[in-house]
Amino acid sequence: MHREDVPAFCFELDRGARLRVNEASLKSCDLCGALNLLQNGECFVCGWRGHFSRNQSVIHETLIELIRSLPEVSPLHFTDDRTLRRIFRRRPWWVRMVDAVRWWFEAPRSVR
Repeated sequence: MHREDVPAFCFELDRGARLRVNEASLKSCDLCGALNLLQNGECFVCGWRGHFSRNQSVIHETLIELIRSLPEVSPLHFTDDRTLRRIFRRRPWWVRMVDAVRWWFEAPRSVR
């Protein structure tokens, strides 16, 4: 796969909230090699709090392997529930409302 072939994942979360994950929003744990969101303070797999690699070629190759090995990728392949809740709790209520309205008008009628 070429670099342009790697998709950016957009996950629908609670009540229209979206999490966009791409290579630029990830870091690699130096201890276990797991991909983590940049917002993670520690590796969600092994608990490492030390240095994380931001080497884009390492992240690219790890992401390709993840895509090949899993039938479906979810946000929990990059972080834990606690971090996801923290990320979306910081968003003001009006931003969540705008996201919900945007989703309502963009979603196909069969989904609504």
